[in-house]
Amino acid sequence: MATTDPRPDQQRVMAPIAPDTATNMMPAAPPIPDGAALFAQTHDFAAEVFARVSEEYLDFRRKQYHEENPSLGTVPPKREHADQTTAGKIAEQTLKYTPKEIRVIPFVHDLLDTLQWTVDINTLTDRERTALHNITMIFLNGVQGGVHPWYIEWMLQAAMALQQATHPNYYLAYPWHALLYKAPSELVAFDKAVRTGDIPALQDEVQKLADHLVKVLRDPLHTQPDLAFSGLDGERRRMIFNVKVTAALAIGAYLAAETINNLLHPPRESPPPQSLVEFPQALEDHLLPEDADR
Repeated sequence: MATTDPRPDQQRVMAPIAPDTATNMMPAAPPIPDGAALFAQTHDFAAEVFARVSEEYLDFRRKQYHEENPSLGTVPPKREHADQTTAGKIAEQTLKYTPKEIRVIPFVHDLLDTLQWTVDINTLTDRERTALHNITMIFLNGVQGGVHPWYIEWMLQAAMALQQATHPNYYLAYPWHALLYKAPSELVAFDKAVRTGDIPALQDEVQKLADHLVKVLRDPLHTQPDLAFSGLDGERRRMIFNVKVTAALAIGAYLAAETINNLLHPPRESPPPQSLVEFPQALEDHLLPEDADR
């Protein structure tokens, strides 16, 4: 496999890697017929997407990690601070004020679980930043000096593996994996391009991923919720999810209001109501006492 050429800009220098694409990936992707030709003929294209994504990535490091002079040759520092959207803050506050006693009710538990996922996909923590860093670094290594065949095979292998992502919460847990997902028809076309060594088609696939990465790196906090509903039946899952969130917020608001009301006006046990209607005394012989045993 050809090696990458060194670059003068130290911010863009990374040690070249050629990972084993078959590791923990099933099924195995087919190899590209002429990997050397792919690498050689995509030099200029790769340089463009490398420069574009690396520039956005370094800006991501400055904004998200507050680094003054980030480099592709270093890893970002750990940052504990979490950023959160307004939707995430509302969901978190609702969970905070929901009494623990009712969480054991199956229906309520399911709604609150959905509300917790709402918090998660609307919050950017060190975990999400790290995952986005990793997927970006794989991309940059994969196009450094030219499009590497191992990277194309890795992309295809990941897309094939994601066809098996049947868990309804998969992309809620791994939103950035949606960048690698392909609809079945798209996967067929990608597989064909790899098997035939169709370089223009493979460049298109890399370009699409580069475009998505740039968009996410610019605003990871607000793109994360959209990616969380990728995959088959994504729109249907989004609709059901939103219905559950609405119900959970309504229940949470009601319970929070009741809690506050009870704190301000502690409930007192009242005696049973007494009848205020008196029957005509002239008819006593024809009527029965309603509250007495007969």
